[in-house]
Amino acid sequence: KTVIERYLKSIMDNGVDTIILGCTHYPILKKAIGNVVGENVKLIDSGEETAKYAVSLICENNLATTRTTQGTCDYYVSDHVENFSKIAGLFLGKEINKDVQRIHIEHY
Repeated sequence: KTVIERYLKSIMDNGVDTIILGCTHYPILKKAIGNVVGENVKLIDSGEETAKYAVSLICENNLATTRTTQGTCDYYVSDHVENFSKIAGLFLGKEINKDVQRIHIEHY
């Protein structure tokens, strides 16, 4: 809480009414940030909004799958696999280990 207060003090002092959570780790802190800034400040989760927009595009363009079996996920990261696995596990609420592959971004 103290760290959040310190980082957000200057923008709260300027009367901000909306904060966009633009980094990948902010959703983990969303509740704590909300507690610090109060209910009068709207928090926009950029990942959630992007997902909503993707769903609307899929629906508008009739791209939704009709399959009934669950798909699989493969993860490609440019950082350390271990770091991603820990953080992704927090986000997704499950262990992420075997489907993570490190890539070298400079090849792309």
